Amino acid sequence: MPKKMSNKELYCQLLSYLRPLLPIFIIALVSSIGYAAIDAYVIKLLQPLVDKGIVGRESSFISFLPIILPLLFLFRGLCSFGSNYCMAWVSRKLVLNIRKDLFAHYLRLPVSYFDKNNSGELLSKII
Repeated sequence: MPKKMSNKELYCQLLSYLRPLLPIFIIALVSSIGYAAIDAYVIKLLQPLVDKGIVGRESSFISFLPIILPLLFLFRGLCSFGSNYCMAWVSRKLVLNIRKDLFAHYLRLPVSYFDKNNSGELLSKII
């Protein structure tokens, strides 16, 4: 019977699967931070928009908005896409690597192991 792993050992083993995917994971994190920063900046921009643009009718500020707002939302969309795409790619690749290692482990097990265990149970562990 194999020894039971502690939570810390299990976590470290799972993190070892993330190590080769770390550059894409970092891109996903930076994209998420960019998305959040742009959202915060747009909210911060609402106060001057109301005070200077709508109430004060400052033409210099109003002429500045058609340039900056589309750029902000374009960059926000790119950050959202980058975050979602990279995170999904990392998660799919992570699951694929774990499944490949588990299947390779199954191939090395003796035949008696498969006689003792239900095939549906073994398949559900892979899935």
